[in-house]
Amino acid sequence: MGSLNGTRKITRTLLTGAALFLSHTKTAYAGVNVKDMDFSTTFIDLDSGHVKILRTYDSRSTFNGLFGFGWCSTLDRQLVKGPGLATSANAGERQATTSIAIDSCGKRTIFAAIGAKPTSRWNAVKANDGFIDTDKGDFVHRGPDGRELARFERTDGRLNALATERGQTVPLLREPRGSLLRDAATGEGSRVRLEVDPLANKILRIGTLDGRQRASFEYQGDDLIKVTNAWNNTYHFSYDSLHNLLETRYPDQSLEQMTYDADHDRLTSFRGRNSCIERYEISIASNSKRKKQTTTAVKSCGEKETSRVAFEFDYRKTRVDGGWRLAKLKLTREGRTMSEIDYSKGGSQ
Repeated sequence: MGSLNGTRKITRTLLTGAALFLSHTKTAYAGVNVKDMDFSTTFIDLDSGHVKILRTYDSRSTFNGLFGFGWCSTLDRQLVKGPGLATSANAGERQATTSIAIDSCGKRTIFAAIGAKPTSRWNAVKANDGFIDTDKGDFVHRGPDGRELARFERTDGRLNALATERGQTVPLLREPRGSLLRDAATGEGSRVRLEVDPLANKILRIGTLDGRQRASFEYQGDDLIKVTNAWNNTYHFSYDSLHNLLETRYPDQSLEQMTYDADHDRLTSFRGRNSCIERYEISIASNSKRKKQTTTAVKSCGEKETSRVAFEFDYRKTRVDGGWRLAKLKLTREGRTMSEIDYSKGGSQ
C-alpha cells in the first residue's frame, strides 16, 4: 500500500511484483493478471476508523454498480435468488427458500438450505464462505466461525449492515436524502452519509456527519470520471468506448496510461507514473491434448530495456469433462528460469 499526500491507493504492476502471480490469486494489490491480461487497481475513498470504503476497477469486469462500469466496491452486495429458488423469503412468509445467493459485483456465492424441510439456515456450497441465518427480520451472512459479516433486507435483499474490521456491526439506515451508516455499538460513533443519484443508481457523495471526511464522485454516462476523496485529493479517469480504463491522472498531475487489444479484451501496455512502459504479448500453441500460453512482459525506461519476464502456462486436457487443467507454470527472467511449478506433483522445482 502506497501513500500520496494523505491518499492511500493500492496498486502493483507485473514487473514490480511478478512473484505475486505465481499463485494465480488476484488480490487488491494486483495490477496485472498475467494469465488473462486484465488490469485492476484499488482505491480507498474514505476511512473513518469504523467504516472503510474501497473501490476496485477491473478491465475484464462487465459489472455496472454504484461507482460505474467496471468498478466494484464495499457496498456493491445484494441477496438474490439462487439456483432452484422459487420465491424470496419476505418478512411475512413462513416458507423458507431452498437456496439463496449473495451477489457481489456480479459474482454469486451460493448457499443451500439444510435438509428438505423449511429452514432458517443456509450453508455455503464452499465451506470457507460461511453460512446465512436469520435474525430480527434480516438475512445475516456469517463466517465459518459465526462472526457476522453483513446483513440484508429480508424483503428485497438490499445490503443494510456491514461488519467493520474491528468486529462491530454498522447498520445501513435508509433516509429520503440518502443512506446513513451508524455505529451499532454506541448508536453514535462514526456516522457516514451516502448520497445516491436515484435515477442512475450511482453514489454522488460520501461524508462523515462531523464534516471531517468527504468524498465526491462525477460520472459521464456509466463511467466514473472524477473522484475527490476524503483527504481532498482529486483523481481523473478516462475510458475507451468499451469502458476500458485508459488513463488515471493523479493529484500531482502524474499519469498512468493503459492500452488494450479490443478483439481479445487484453491489456497490451502499461505506462507508469515514472513514464516507464511495460508491454505485454501473449502467444498460444495447442493441439488436442495440450495448450501452452506464454505471456511476455518487457519493461523499458526511455530507450533502455530494463526487464524481460515470461510466464509459461502449460495446460492439459482433462478426461472427465474435456476442459483444460493447468499442469505446469514456469517463470523466466532475462531467459533464466526463476521458478517452475509442477501442479501434477504438487510442488515447486
